[in-house]
Amino acid sequence: MRLELTPLELAELLRPGLPPEVKTLTCDTEAIHLSIDASAALPRALRAAAPDIRLSLEYQDCQAGVVMFKVITSVFSLPATRVVSLLINLFDIPQVDGVRIDVPQGSPAPRLRLDLNVLVGQAVQGITVRDVRPHNSLWVLSGTIRDFQAIPTPKPAPSS
Repeated sequence: MRLELTPLELAELLRPGLPPEVKTLTCDTEAIHLSIDASAALPRALRAAAPDIRLSLEYQDCQAGVVMFKVITSVFSLPATRVVSLLINLFDIPQVDGVRIDVPQGSPAPRLRLDLNVLVGQAVQGITVRDVRPHNSLWVLSGTIRDFQAIPTPKPAPSS
């Protein structure tokens, strides 16, 4: 399987799975850009001055379906590592299967690691992602499809 997506198509594909705090999402040919209402995670002094956090996820690499992004952000003088730790608490990222934040030793920029096979596997079976990368103004995904099957979403219990 080879899937070529424009940046707009990639944004539309990603949008439904995002938490409500993500106000905007756009993509270009090298990065994914988000605006997040992080007022619940910001210290009180920053809430009025910077209610939204803007993040750019710059593509770094993909190996065996695990894509790595460099996280670029700034909120006044807070370093990116501090902003990311606020967001980790807001979104409870350590509890999300297939998502990991790394802060390489000596690096000011955290890395977001997405295991696409784990993330896709939560919704469907039979899709294996091998590679994702920007190429010629498109995002190109490659992998395999075998015995495709959607995983049923649990229905909420009826209210009484």
